[in-house]
Order: sequence, then C-alpha cells, then structure tokens
Amino acid sequence: MTASLLVVTLVAQVWANEVRVTPTPAPDPYARVPSPVIERVVSEGERRSRLSLFDNGVAVVAVAEDGREVLFRDVALERAELAAYLMAIARDVEQVEGSAKPTMGEHLAQGVIRIFGEDGRAREVRYASGVMLELPFARLVATLDDLEKRVAESPPFEDEVRSWQPQRGDVVELFGGELAEVRDVNPEQGMIWVAYRHGAMVEMIPMSERVRRVLRVVSD
Repeated sequence: MTASLLVVTLVAQVWANEVRVTPTPAPDPYARVPSPVIERVVSEGERRSRLSLFDNGVAVVAVAEDGREVLFRDVALERAELAAYLMAIARDVEQVEGSAKPTMGEHLAQGVIRIFGEDGRAREVRYASGVMLELPFARLVATLDDLEKRVAESPPFEDEVRSWQPQRGDVVELFGGELAEVRDVNPEQGMIWVAYRHGAMVEMIPMSERVRRVLRVVSD
C-alpha cells in the first residue's frame, strides 16, 4: 500500500469510528504501538523541530535548541479534526512524492518530510524555506505548519480536560485564571454549570466546548 493510500484509508477509518483518537487512562504494554503516518523535521541553525502524526490520532511536536529540548507537546486530535488533517495530506501527498527536490541553500531552514506506508517504510522529500515550491508541495508544507502550530500552542492539559467526566464538586481553572466549582451536570443536554469561587457568577459550559473554556482540572 502506498503512503497516499494509507492516508486515504485512515480517513475512512476515522469517519467509521474505527480509529481511537482519545488517550487511554493508562498505557497497555501489550497494545499495538502506534505507527507514524507523516513526520516533518525542520532544521535552522541550532534549532530543530520535529512534528509527528500517528495513526491513532496523536500528534507530537518536539523542539530542541543547542541540543536541549525546549518544547514537547502531544495532543490526541478529535475525530473530525484528525480527518480534516488527513484529507488535506491525502490531497497532495501523491503529487509531492513524485516532485523533484528543490534546490537547497545552506542559509535557509531545511525541511525533511517522511511519508510512511503500511509496511513502515518512508518516502522522503526535502525542501528549503524561501524556495518556490510546486502547488501540492506548498499546500502540504502549509498543512504541516498549521498542524505544528495547533499542537505547539495547545494548552498543556488539553487531553486531560477532554477526557474529564465532570461531577458536582469538581474544581477547575478556566481560561483567564478564574477558579470555579461544578454545581450541576446535565448529560442529556450536554451542559455543565460552574460557579466562580470569587463572586456569584454562574456559567453554563457546553460539554463539547469544555476544552475551549476549561484550562485544567484542579480537583475531582
């Protein structure tokens, strides 16, 4: 199976809900190890960033400067979000695989993209920032730029908040720094009511929006 067909197959599996894209509470040592779908490494001087997307929907960004890791972030993408990225990748990956490598410049950031097939083998393409790329190649780079930004700028507790099952009495920190206590939960309506610790304000938060309103769970 070619790398592009693998990506298309994953899109179908995601929409059929056959791919689990939420983190498990504890790792299973006997579970299948996730396989990479696509990886991008960008090197510029002493700075090196690596973006990896796995077939279980987890995206990872690691950044090192002068050989020291300065950022590590991983996010389990929601099903619709994962499918959107996979479709964008699938749109261009076949044409990129056949593209000629652009001229490299030592003063430019160097990018290496590895596109993995079902057998685990990777097809590799290279590019440099500031070099004119063919449209499919440029779109693929833009998709990976967007994914890397999405992961790097994600709140550190996003996965925890997404898997959180709210109960009365839970204390959370909202974006903005406010502490609030869960006063009521209505699963049928998909709503959470929280009361601010300081003041009498009560806020209604849709369950589907909790990762955008709740920064972290303080106690449950």
